[in-house]
Amino acid sequence: MFEEGTKITMADGNLEDIHNLRENDIVMSDNGTTARVISISRDIQTTYLLSQRTKHRKTENNMTFDRSYRENIDGVVDLKCSLGHTLNLTLSTKPTLEKSFKLNQILVRWIQLEDIVTANGRIINIPKFHNKKFPLNDIGTLEAQTYLNSILVQNSKPLVYDLEVRDLDYLDAQSRSRSKLCVKPVLTGNGRLSEFLTGQRHLNTLSVQNMAWLIGLWIGDGTTVRPEISVDSLDTSLMEALIELTKPWGIYPSYTDSVIPLRAKHVKLYYGKKPANKKYYQNCKTNNPFWKVVTELDFKNREDGSKEIPPFLYCDDIEIREAFLAGLIDADGYVSKEVSQSGKYQVNIQTIYPSVMKGIINIARSLSINTTITSKPERIAIIKGKEVHCKLTYDCGMTGTTALQNVLSYCHSGHKIRPKPANIDRGPTYFTFDHNKRGLNHVYSIKLENSKKIVLGNKMSLNNCNINCMSEQKKLSKTKNSKQCLACRYIGIGRFYRDWTGKNKLCSRCYARYKFSGYRCKSCNFVPDSREIKRKCNQQEENIEELHVNKILECSHCMGVLAYDVIRGPNRQVHMIHAM
Repeated sequence: MFEEGTKITMADGNLEDIHNLRENDIVMSDNGTTARVISISRDIQTTYLLSQRTKHRKTENNMTFDRSYRENIDGVVDLKCSLGHTLNLTLSTKPTLEKSFKLNQILVRWIQLEDIVTANGRIINIPKFHNKKFPLNDIGTLEAQTYLNSILVQNSKPLVYDLEVRDLDYLDAQSRSRSKLCVKPVLTGNGRLSEFLTGQRHLNTLSVQNMAWLIGLWIGDGTTVRPEISVDSLDTSLMEALIELTKPWGIYPSYTDSVIPLRAKHVKLYYGKKPANKKYYQNCKTNNPFWKVVTELDFKNREDGSKEIPPFLYCDDIEIREAFLAGLIDADGYVSKEVSQSGKYQVNIQTIYPSVMKGIINIARSLSINTTITSKPERIAIIKGKEVHCKLTYDCGMTGTTALQNVLSYCHSGHKIRPKPANIDRGPTYFTFDHNKRGLNHVYSIKLENSKKIVLGNKMSLNNCNINCMSEQKKLSKTKNSKQCLACRYIGIGRFYRDWTGKNKLCSRCYARYKFSGYRCKSCNFVPDSREIKRKCNQQEENIEELHVNKILECSHCMGVLAYDVIRGPNRQVHMIHAM
């Protein structure tokens, strides 16, 4: 069962809270078709939060010291459900061959599903590691390689298995850390933009795609007062594309230089040609088809006038989503010049609007593109000798292969265009996850006809609720190999590193901070990074070497005393030389 407030993707692409659904409502299923809701039930049960393990981060500065700011990371895929809900998990199962010179043997390891009996007598099917030993000699090596090849044939595909949330702790540490949930791309569309512009759904002509591109360009670099877009005058290909692509809609871009010409041209999108005589009037907002799309389809918030990406666009036709994202990249995107060895492209878009950030995430996921969000808090920056107040910024990073390459083929900025791929891979994307207890909450169970899978608002594909979801289930097993970081309280089963007490209780992030800064708080054990230490040094106008000896630094979280580790700090070699 899903917690109250969970978003469900409807058949028209809009998102609806699960507690507002009724029987016979039509929702979207994971194969791109629609499905009818045949039953809904409600209960109060203990829920768990399943959240994506990700590289999403929140940076800090001298204006942001709240620990909760770092913990509430944006853009993470999550799910709140009861213990009895069944998850559809995927686990990669590539067999390996390991040589142990100490034991003088060769080990072939692989994974396969096995039945086990739980504490309450249920039989569940979970992955288990198996191994076979061979002597470490020429004959043993040949036999091990032959056996490995036979195992490779049998385990060529990832393992797909179903497991209830309460049974996750029966998995061993490696299987648990590598088991993944699925996000499915949206392969069909609602044709909403095409219907608004042409009166017919799915009529995605070149002009309709150009309008989607223009809206993306305005979301990135447009003004909310009037149809006006800021364009870099040095990017001639983008300026030419803006002029040519708007002509079919009767829109004629125009700008007037100031006394001192600026590089950024504020281009107004007038509707209708300029008359021949000097006394003329051009429509800027009146009857302008572009501005009608912006205002009537809610790309501009009706309450505060801020930019936003309406939810219907998350499930519009693929061509429309790609063209819109390309326009946003042309306006505010940075495209990496080099392609990774695995053939992945990388794009970054920065925005100050939370709704735009959420829209980028949802559209990218619907196109099978991975996204990562790095939040930068409000800060004071020095730009060309002037003090500038920068707002909270979301840096949206996107990575993908042919799916992202096809989006870049819609771009018109000279250095951002990429060739159109011959074939486009729109397979599902997978992610590992953590699960943590939330407490008692209102939960809802829904079932779709023909046992089709449910698509949440974040594009997660999940099984229908079964009979175990209808009542409270008990969690009888304990989390295996789980550790808690001494500094940031992170709980996980990954690798932990040696701390100042001599025990392995630091996560990788805090260990790196401690290695480069050498400081920790004596009260709350918080580990600041080296940049925060440098900022404190600059504030006190002291040299950092003098600071180690004479000054006392305060913790930015609890106002306690920051202690410097002479043995493990970054200058440990210098102190050791002085000691000698």
